[in-house]
Amino acid sequence: MSPNDELDRAGRKFKKKPSSGLNFTVGNNYLLIIGIDKYKNGIPRLRNAVSDAKLFKQTLVEHYQFREEAPYLIELYDEDATRGNIIQAFDQLILSLKEEDSLVFYFSGHGEYLEHITTGYWVPVDAVNEKRYTYLTNDEVLKTIKSLKCRHVFGVIDSCFSGSLFRSMDKKKVTQRYFSKPSRMIVTSGQLEVVADGALGDQSPFAKKLLSQLKNNISDSLRAARLCEGILEDFEFDDSKQVPQWGPLMNVGHGNGQFVFLRKDADWESLVVREVEEQQSAGGGITRHADAATGDSSKTPTVTPPAEPAELGPVPDNLPDLKFYLEELIAEERISDVYDILKKKITNRTLRGILINRHGEFRRNKRKEDAGTADPRDLKVSYAQIRQAFLSVVSKLTDGDINMKA
Repeated sequence: MSPNDELDRAGRKFKKKPSSGLNFTVGNNYLLIIGIDKYKNGIPRLRNAVSDAKLFKQTLVEHYQFREEAPYLIELYDEDATRGNIIQAFDQLILSLKEEDSLVFYFSGHGEYLEHITTGYWVPVDAVNEKRYTYLTNDEVLKTIKSLKCRHVFGVIDSCFSGSLFRSMDKKKVTQRYFSKPSRMIVTSGQLEVVADGALGDQSPFAKKLLSQLKNNISDSLRAARLCEGILEDFEFDDSKQVPQWGPLMNVGHGNGQFVFLRKDADWESLVVREVEEQQSAGGGITRHADAATGDSSKTPTVTPPAEPAELGPVPDNLPDLKFYLEELIAEERISDVYDILKKKITNRTLRGILINRHGEFRRNKRKEDAGTADPRDLKVSYAQIRQAFLSVVSKLTDGDINMKA
């Protein structure tokens, strides 16, 4: 292996060999890190925002394919994280990033949400308390994301009211689709709520779970969606009232791709496989849209309309029978029926959040399917992931998670 090959795997752009069968170029991974503890002008200081941000950067640089050098890394901490410097960093990225590049950004600091104008904000270090013109609006952040010409953008926002951004608008092998199609996704530490900063010298609960997912990943790759789902699942096991939120940002260039974290020593070319090869591999286990009668997966799969569902029977009144009943409905692909039953009964906020996110994805898929605008291969993979997520929620239900009388 030549030295140049090592540099390439660390993120330097290079053209694929014709024999690899890939028809796109992988560029550089850029990283923007913003962390603020030392607020002034009447704004309370934080304890762990800067250390959380630095640990996130360190984890990506040590374990994944990110580089700790300019121009691929921009860091703004405390006094450097002014409104002007953040905007300047955005402008630099707009000019620097090319079509094949990817960006991961991290903001840890105060957030604000003003209900009367339904607007959320990042609070820079030089902001003045209750002077919203000194804040950075979500609209400015979204305009920057929309202006970026790169393939993937994945954002991590650990601040109060960070979920307001949504209102302004694991396989070891990863498919070519995730790399080649553009994406604009974020994960936030909460919704429209105050979130915990953590004890002095510790980490915020959100940062602790985020870093745990990244450090404990044993696969060569980690899709952004799986990382986000893991964070939500981790919140199930504590008493925190905050509920992280994740998903694509609409109307800013999302194209159903995903950023994929590749470990430092991973040979990404061997991980990226063409979808037709994945369909032909044995034991795939996904047959919803495949030609199951002939086993001929070389054909483009077609979406078979489901049969008219039968009427729902009585919903069981005890948890073991209910779980069995729901699993049967999921096997019959009656996702909306399962959702309608659980949304009335489920009390666990984390599991509820997973169901809401996945059912939203299911409904978007159905609209695309009805309009004939979706790639059948994309639908097949997405429906399988949704079913698996619903099954995972059902399997985890305990008496404390559900109100059987609802």
